[in-house]
Amino acid sequence: MATPGGWRRAGDPLNVTEKLMLEHAASGEMLDGIDDIPPSEPTAMQAGSPPRTVRAAVVRRLLTEAELPVDPKGVRLRRVRITCYVRTVSSSAQRL
Repeated sequence: MATPGGWRRAGDPLNVTEKLMLEHAASGEMLDGIDDIPPSEPTAMQAGSPPRTVRAAVVRRLLTEAELPVDPKGVRLRRVRITCYVRTVSSSAQRL
């Protein structure tokens, strides 16, 4: 799966939870932070992000960018922490 890169700085890769969120959004499945993510994921720890955490900028981009695949069921997250705020007020969130 191609990883979109417009929401982050160079050298700031997606963490494990963010990658899983993109995959689950495309398939219409719910991402459960407890059941779907290993409790001691070494990759997440190495990246410096807490486990089961996604950045709000990644969620915003997923909700507003038409080129990112999202199943008609939408983005379904459970027991996942979103850091910062998801600001969609000034964005056009039309997905066709």
